[in-house]
Amino acid sequence: MKNISVLVSGGGTNFQAVIDQIESGAIRNARIAQVISSNAKAYALERAAKHGIKSVVIGKNEYPDMAERTDAIIRALDEEQTDLIILAGYMSVLQPALVRKYKDRIINIHPSLIPKYCGMGFYGHYVHEAVLAGKEKESGATVHFVDEGVDTGKIILQRRVPVLPEDTPDTLAARVLQVEHQILPEAVRLFCDDEIDQAGKKVLIVGGGGREHAIAWKLSQSPHVGRLYCAPGNAGISRVAECVPVKAEDLEGIRDFCVKEEIDMAVIGPEVPLSMGITDLLAAEGIRVFGPDKSCSRLEASKSFTKEFLLRHQIPTARYKEYTDPAELRKDIGIFGFPMVIKADGLAAGKGVVMAEDAEAAEKAIHEMMEERKFGEAADKIIVEECLTGVEASMLCFVDGKTIVPMESAQDYKRVFDEDQGPNTGGMGSYSPSLLFNGELEQRIRTEILDPTIRGFQEDGLDFHGVLFIGLMLSEDGPKVIEFNNRFGDPETQSVLMRLNTDLLDIFDACIDGTLADMDIQWTDQRAVCVVLASGGYPDSYEKGKRIEGLDSVDDDVIVFHAGTAWKDGETVTSGGRVLGVTALGATHEEARAKAFANVEKIRFEGAHYRKDIGLVRRG
Repeated sequence: MKNISVLVSGGGTNFQAVIDQIESGAIRNARIAQVISSNAKAYALERAAKHGIKSVVIGKNEYPDMAERTDAIIRALDEEQTDLIILAGYMSVLQPALVRKYKDRIINIHPSLIPKYCGMGFYGHYVHEAVLAGKEKESGATVHFVDEGVDTGKIILQRRVPVLPEDTPDTLAARVLQVEHQILPEAVRLFCDDEIDQAGKKVLIVGGGGREHAIAWKLSQSPHVGRLYCAPGNAGISRVAECVPVKAEDLEGIRDFCVKEEIDMAVIGPEVPLSMGITDLLAAEGIRVFGPDKSCSRLEASKSFTKEFLLRHQIPTARYKEYTDPAELRKDIGIFGFPMVIKADGLAAGKGVVMAEDAEAAEKAIHEMMEERKFGEAADKIIVEECLTGVEASMLCFVDGKTIVPMESAQDYKRVFDEDQGPNTGGMGSYSPSLLFNGELEQRIRTEILDPTIRGFQEDGLDFHGVLFIGLMLSEDGPKVIEFNNRFGDPETQSVLMRLNTDLLDIFDACIDGTLADMDIQWTDQRAVCVVLASGGYPDSYEKGKRIEGLDSVDDDVIVFHAGTAWKDGETVTSGGRVLGVTALGATHEEARAKAFANVEKIRFEGAHYRKDIGLVRRG
């Protein structure tokens, strides 16, 4: 039985909500031992009396000296052998001595979505006035642990409340208060039933790009994450996780770090360590891994493996042919007409595809890939496909070995220049949801692609746990698979995870444990747009070390995911081809797009390049 002490200063409606849930039996293993009020006239004291709860007044009038007042509170807490302290409208700052003594045993309810509109000066109606002045589309409430900062403790629960056009501070406050009455008792129940992992799990993210920053940003919001690491990370990731100087391809280094630090879960971002077998290596050490094993990773590491899988299971895709001899390939130039799609079979960082418009361009691609070995071993085998026409789209799916659950749809932009001109890149931007998806199309994708894919995995003995990225062509004949990837797409992840409401760590656990079918994954109705800022010259040669300016001027509700950045002499500098992903939410697609581009213009570095048509609909 947990002993609860409630600290109040006013009416205590949240206090009453906890009383009601205890008396109804919804909260078991708990009793409210006492109420401590800083105000002798607080109505919460009458509530306590009605329910036979002990109360004591410890305020400025009784104890003018802060140190003596804190000592009196601690004595009262100790006398009742307090297990949990609830701050329910307590209008006084707790002193460090009390917070340290009751570390991870003090919870507070705040009327906003922390980290927004919190800290000194943000309480009561001031919060709701600020939300409306900031023209926010949503607000809400947060239950969090109390630490020595102000509203900086680990979040336990959050719930959103839409901001309505006609809202006043009073009407918004009333709806937020209703949510407070729901989530504070729920947080108390979780604590009393020992369902809050107060130490938190140690999680390592492997990788250092924009995708990994988005994953780290989302995982940092989980109440179940204690310490978050990223290897190797980047300048942006360092703000939400501890960066470890180990390269993603250094499998032994990753393993040694996981063993030494007793990592609870490793989340693998890039495709290369997956194809090298990092999941198998870590699993052998008893470490939980989110990401497919080496056998399943062939779905991305070998395009011919995937094409054979698709044909075997009658999943719609383009016709193709394989080549290992450049002379044989030259004989078949134009085999499926032009443009001629020429792909390196192996991993080429998203750049191993050439759309040859004529025989001369095809000859050049064959020479560069197979004879100059532009992509190394990745082009030992070449895949030639017929050129599908239509609009490309992306679908990321969570997979637990037996269930496949699509995330919200997204579209990305592969070519480096506007209007899909220039060479392929890793991706110059994305938005979610796709403007071309509808219920009928989603059902066709489920029936013709997702269902036969998960059946095919089981029939072929592919025990896939992780994210399956499906590149689609929305053709006149229906959706067709262009490619499979074994991990979150980049930059689709930036747009998609911005819209995820469900705890990402819970989803990862479900994928690993095979319980995905039991999850109800929730998404916001808001739209997201991500615009990538790239180095001049990308995807070919480019310079690094360019100082980045303007990051501090970006709007508070816009997230800049770092892809290729580093710290140098106390400044953020470029360190890759794709540098930043400026990502914004909006009530409408147009609002999100306008907000993203408005903030892109605030950021500067020498040679910076971005597409200006991200978010515009392409119809093939």
